[in-house]
This record gives sequence, C-alpha cells and structure tokens, in this order.
Amino acid sequence: MSETQETNPLALVSLICGVVSVVCQFLGCAVPMIGMLGIPLALIAIVTGGMAIQQEGADKTMPGVGIGAGCLTLVLQVLILGCAFTFVGVYILAIFAAIVAGQ
Repeated sequence: MSETQETNPLALVSLICGVVSVVCQFLGCAVPMIGMLGIPLALIAIVTGGMAIQQEGADKTMPGVGIGAGCLTLVLQVLILGCAFTFVGVYILAIFAAIVAGQ
C-alpha cells in the first residue's frame, strides 16, 4: 500500500489565488475593476506560497505555480498601468502643446 500525502492548505490557497488572479487580470480587459481584484489575490498567492515552501517535507509544486501566477499577474498589471499612464501623459502633453502653439 502507498501512503497518501495530505495536501498543504497554504499551498492550495497559493495555487487557487494565483490562478484566479491571472483570470481576473485577463477579464480586466473587459471590466477594469475585475482586473484590480487580481492584485490582492496575487499578493496573497505569493505570501502563502512562500509560507508553504518554507514548511519542511511539503511538496513545492503547487506553491511554486501559485507564486509564478501571482508574479505574472503583478508584472502584467505594472505593464498595463505603465502603458495607461504613458498614454494619458502623452495626451496631456499634446493638448498643452496645442494650447501653447495656438497663442
């Protein structure tokens, strides 16, 4: 008979929060507020994944996937916000230049 290994609850929380944060990030393209839900979920996935990895004898696959998904969500959010702020900044600069040129 083989022994069944009990699933670490922290690893499971990390995996679920990480995957849901990525899903929220991609759904955020249609509904922006859903995308913002991905940030706290990503942070929870990273923290709980780190706690799960530190436990001895625990499987490191699920928390590793959770941490990776959480990091992916944060990187995508930074890129999206960076593009949005750049677009708004260029738009404001163009308006300002048009006002100055019109005087």
